Amino acid sequence: MVVDASWTESNADELPNLDRARAIVRLLHKDDAVAALLRSCNEVGEAFLFGGMVRDAILGASGAFGDIDIFVSGPLDADFARSLSRYSRRTNFGGMRLVVGKFDVDIWELPQSQAFRIEKGRPISIPSLLDTVCFSTDAVAISLLDSRVIATSKFRGTVRDKVLKFVSVPRGTELLQAVRIARLLVKLDLIPHFDIAKYFLAAIAEFGAAGLVKAEEKWKGRRVLDDFLVEGVRLLCESSVTTGVPATLSLDEELFSGEPSDVRVA
Repeated sequence: MVVDASWTESNADELPNLDRARAIVRLLHKDDAVAALLRSCNEVGEAFLFGGMVRDAILGASGAFGDIDIFVSGPLDADFARSLSRYSRRTNFGGMRLVVGKFDVDIWELPQSQAFRIEKGRPISIPSLLDTVCFSTDAVAISLLDSRVIATSKFRGTVRDKVLKFVSVPRGTELLQAVRIARLLVKLDLIPHFDIAKYFLAAIAEFGAAGLVKAEEKWKGRRVLDDFLVEGVRLLCESSVTTGVPATLSLDEELFSGEPSDVRVA
């Protein structure tokens, strides 16, 4: 499969923190095992970094990076990938979960992306993939071959306006999607769009704040949520739904420096 490189939108270079995102690409190539994996992918196609690592870099989130999501436009040499990894298993959508160098890696062939498995007639391409992500914060990828950034208008809108929006709305009220909403709003200091706020309030009504905090245990790394912050997000979303005007969440102290003394909706 040949990826249409021309789809990179011309104003992607106007995004903030591109140097930070491209520094991550250089960092990955400095890890011998990861670099060997990327060379293997780039010899038969092109590998792209996708997901939270790119999102957090461009949107300015702090914290260590450990998990890597990579899709490849060409065939994935599974045997070679396994030979580089201290651990490997097949994922439920045909990709592989590896431990390569110091990174946990989820890697898959672009046609095996879950969106294309669910919607059989959807064109298989990078723009098509980015148009199927759940949240506007995820509609971005960066080439691990030449570091060019592919960002949709919805991602650029979130960067510009600091508003979290749906790209593809979940079919039902899902606990883990509600956890993701809360984490994104808090970590990235974003404002919920009306539809996001309405979805989150429905999840709180169904699962409760304790359910969200418990579900976050599935995430690796530093936890973001507790009952106090979930209540702050609930008030934020309630204000957005009630007034129709997006509100912002104000924390008196740094997020990870202990329990904030006050949470208020501004």
